[in-house]
Amino acid sequence: TLPSRGRLHQYVNGARGAAILDPNTTVEDPGRRIIFVPEPESYGHPYASFSFVANDGDLDSAAAAVTIWIVPPPFSATQEPTMIRATSAVLNGMVTPNGLASIA
Repeated sequence: TLPSRGRLHQYVNGARGAAILDPNTTVEDPGRRIIFVPEPESYGHPYASFSFVANDGDLDSAAAAVTIWIVPPPFSATQEPTMIRATSAVLNGMVTPNGLASIA
């Protein structure tokens, strides 16, 4: 199947090739690579999904499913520094969580 959002493209010499518009398109790259391109400024978890089948020239494999998650970048901003001294200051900022585990 094709992705529910975004597009698949052929992989050509390390770059994006022709768009894959038909679910029965043969992958042209000898390494069997493709490129997924999300819609601009879009996020989701899950973002999109598609499935594929491999064929060795004789038989098809079972379908394999791919799910893609695109997590939005956290919003961050700086605020005015406080406790300003000749050799130090407290730098203040804020960030909104994106749901990923982190270590501070």
